[in-house]
Amino acid sequence: MRIETNGADSVTSGHWFAQAWAAALGDVAEALDLGGGAGPLEVRAAKADPETWKSWPDPIWQGHTWLPNPKARLWLGCDGAVPEALWAHIGGPEDDTGEQVLETFREMINQAAAGAAAEATSRLGTPMQPTPFADADAPEAGWAIELRFQAQGQEYALALVGDSALSQTLNPSEVGTPDAPEPATPASKAAVQPTAGDPFEMIREVHLELSVSFGDTVMPLADVLKLSSGAIIELNRSVSDPVEVLVNDSVIARGDVVVVDGNYGVRITEIVSRRARVRSML
Repeated sequence: MRIETNGADSVTSGHWFAQAWAAALGDVAEALDLGGGAGPLEVRAAKADPETWKSWPDPIWQGHTWLPNPKARLWLGCDGAVPEALWAHIGGPEDDTGEQVLETFREMINQAAAGAAAEATSRLGTPMQPTPFADADAPEAGWAIELRFQAQGQEYALALVGDSALSQTLNPSEVGTPDAPEPATPASKAAVQPTAGDPFEMIREVHLELSVSFGDTVMPLADVLKLSSGAIIELNRSVSDPVEVLVNDSVIARGDVVVVDGNYGVRITEIVSRRARVRSML
């Protein structure tokens, strides 16, 4: 692995993009607090030490292409202990599987990427859209920084490695200028400019698919093959029972069916807690 921690067009820990990532990750951890009372996660950008990455026993890498430049790529890597540390910090149940912990971690990274993209869009005047790509093995070359945070009394680090195409996208008029100085203090959460201090502000525009369930039933394959136009299927819900509103196949509310301007709608009669709704997004 050849990593350039210095360079005229590299992104250093003092660069606004590094600061935006640090602030965004801290905000996401606060927004997804499932246990209550975990407190803010202070994340700071720091100079990278690629040699430490070689000692990671179970490395995890996740990559994004940063549109509108399809060649601009950013990798985020960490030791396998980092997802568990973040899961514990946000109050995730101890009995959840490793798969759930890893899925939550990847979702946190995707949301942090969206927060950093919002800052990039604001600064560059061009819409930036991070899109995950499948092949996210350890990168062979690029500039690098680290995001460090304290959790459960230990320090953890995540590596951010970008290529030259991303550097040029982030620094359209600064290629060839000296690197920004190293920061002396933790990254300010103002870097992603959330409105009114709301940690959900940077992910409010994330689109979620909601569906409504009127019920279900079980039928033998032979009966399914006999279905034809005009056939009636009886569901396991009476007309007086409320319908269910689902996000990611998780029930978040129940209510009554109504008609709004000629379209079906649902009048909410009961809704799950905010904590349960957050978990349904993971």
